[in-house]
Amino acid sequence: MTIPAPASCPHELRPGTTRCLHCRSEARAAARARLRRSAARVGLASVVIAIVAVVANAGTTVLKMGDALPGPEGPGAPSRPSPSLAERPATPEPSTDPATAPAVPAAVHQGAPMYAARNSVVAAAAPTTPSASTPAASPATPPLAASRAMSGGIRPVQPRIPEGRTELRDSMFVVRSGDGVTVHFDTRDLRTRRAEKFESIVRSTLPRLYGPSVDSVLATIPVGQLVVGADLLTELPTRGVFVRVGDGSTIGIWPETRAGQDGPLVVNYRATLTH
Repeated sequence: MTIPAPASCPHELRPGTTRCLHCRSEARAAARARLRRSAARVGLASVVIAIVAVVANAGTTVLKMGDALPGPEGPGAPSRPSPSLAERPATPEPSTDPATAPAVPAAVHQGAPMYAARNSVVAAAAPTTPSASTPAASPATPPLAASRAMSGGIRPVQPRIPEGRTELRDSMFVVRSGDGVTVHFDTRDLRTRRAEKFESIVRSTLPRLYGPSVDSVLATIPVGQLVVGADLLTELPTRGVFVRVGDGSTIGIWPETRAGQDGPLVVNYRATLTH
């Protein structure tokens, strides 16, 4: 595209120059501006046309949906033809045959009050008291505790460790035989003669044996009150400590001792679950 030179050039031409470079640059910038304005107008017109097309298409769809809907039924709506007598289903007449007629309570049929019929129905539905010759039926629903246990409301407490030996932390280990569990902690740092240290060992290992529900029960017992009221070395090995858990079971704990250099030492405890 040839850009014409301006009629009058405000710039000073250098010697030997017949066309001003400044004027040509300004002419190119003006041409580019006109081209951008034209492109913007074309783009705006395209957007407007697209919006009009979308609106027209939506309007056509709404009109078609309105034509497809059923018309309102009212005073001005066209009446539907009623079925003729031949098209109507025949109503069966009541049978006079006593063998096929439905059974009607005599009190209601003779015009007796309705509450008499209701009382007779209730009396017929009431359970009869079993006599000596009739054996009493067993209850259909289990007791509340058993139904909760079966439905998952109360989960029975059971040992969570397998049969045999199971290693614990700090060189402790557990030996399970049936429902009996024995925790061994005969190490230099764990064997003890102090009740508070033995209680700490029980609190840290008993939930590992029977699950987190036992941990919740132990949390309700203040620290220092689990092993109290009897001597750890001489009385508790025979008396034991008993913890009641949520399902009515009881965990019995008996410390076991062995002879030490300065007297007996508690080196393990035996736990038994009774329901």
